[in-house]
Amino acid sequence: MREFLVALTLLGSTGFFNFHGAVSPRVRLILMCFFILLCGAYALQTRDRSKPLPKFPVIAWGTILGSMLISVLMALIVHEQPIPLTLIATSSYIFPFLFFPILLILNPRPKILFRYLFGIVIASILVYFVNALTFPNNLFGDPILEDLTRGIQRLPIPYFQLLILLFFYAINELSISRNKLWIIFIVVAIAMILLSVIRQAILLSLGLGFLLYMRNYVWYKKVIIGSAIAGVALLILTNLPIYKSMMELSQQQYEDNSDNKEDVRIGAWRYFAIESQTENPVTIGFGNGAFSLDNSKWGTELYNFSLDNNYFTADVSLAGFLYRFGLVATVPFLYVLVSAIFMRKPPRKQYLSYFIACIALESIASGIFEYFYETIILMLALYLVYRPDDDEEVDSNIATEQSPKPLPRFKQRFVTH
Repeated sequence: MREFLVALTLLGSTGFFNFHGAVSPRVRLILMCFFILLCGAYALQTRDRSKPLPKFPVIAWGTILGSMLISVLMALIVHEQPIPLTLIATSSYIFPFLFFPILLILNPRPKILFRYLFGIVIASILVYFVNALTFPNNLFGDPILEDLTRGIQRLPIPYFQLLILLFFYAINELSISRNKLWIIFIVVAIAMILLSVIRQAILLSLGLGFLLYMRNYVWYKKVIIGSAIAGVALLILTNLPIYKSMMELSQQQYEDNSDNKEDVRIGAWRYFAIESQTENPVTIGFGNGAFSLDNSKWGTELYNFSLDNNYFTADVSLAGFLYRFGLVATVPFLYVLVSAIFMRKPPRKQYLSYFIACIALESIASGIFEYFYETIILMLALYLVYRPDDDEEVDSNIATEQSPKPLPRFKQRFVTH
């Protein structure tokens, strides 16, 4: 039941794939909040109070949530945006962040949870191809504009970050168990990552995935295998129309920037992280609050400004997070991410460091934190980092075992190669 509720939360955040665009963004937000509250109520009702909660950075996380609440007042004081509008806009951030401690109380079992996660990702891949076949009258999601600048029609892949999480998970399982069946999913995941035509996601996920797989090899094997994989990858990629189109787009953008034109992402960082804070220095600490684009004067003005300058928080979500909630929330948030990356983990959790690093780096020049259905996936990864798992504890114990005696047969499946 616990794992099913988590799956419902993920599915509800996109309106259950939003058939024919029937579920509006407001309804999707309501569904996400409802299922998170349902998870919280079920967690409190079924919690085993004899067991302590897993240790996690409580003070840092409490500071983040507290700063988000304070930002509601900042939007009223600095920008005269009514509190009800700001609360609605802030809910798309505060509820996903509240989901992390709820998960720790709910304690879904990872082995069962991953069955649901793989099911969701397989469904999202099918949705992508259905939309590709029915474009421009896509059956799932909001209407999609034609965009052929990258060689193919750019279509969103539902639960794209979840796909990347499972991509790292599959690489880790392959390196531990040597089960060749994982190669099938890895190949499918690489194909979907390329079809996303998101350059930073392609570079970061494939690069970090390669490092994850090579981490257990000695240096000379890393050189040999790495050279072979890099050679084959370059041979294949350089002959793909997608690759050629993305390189042409990158070259065109580089030439535009060299003509004394500032890159729009650099300009967006400069505005949202620096220039916008000079109007009221208090916003540096506590942020400006979450703007309501449709219903407030401030939101309308900011939207028009973004259109005129091509400065969108969806291109620089970390700067957007800083703009909304200030340094008081951003610094502890980065602290939690960095701590989760460098925390010591048993072998079966190593992939989480690479995924969280991928998310953190992507947020510099993408819109990950702008979309609550993406943020929820980050919360799942943080939960898996801080949740102690019996199987993983066995892994850790075996890894530190010094006795040369052979392990009993029932324990051999936990041995890390």
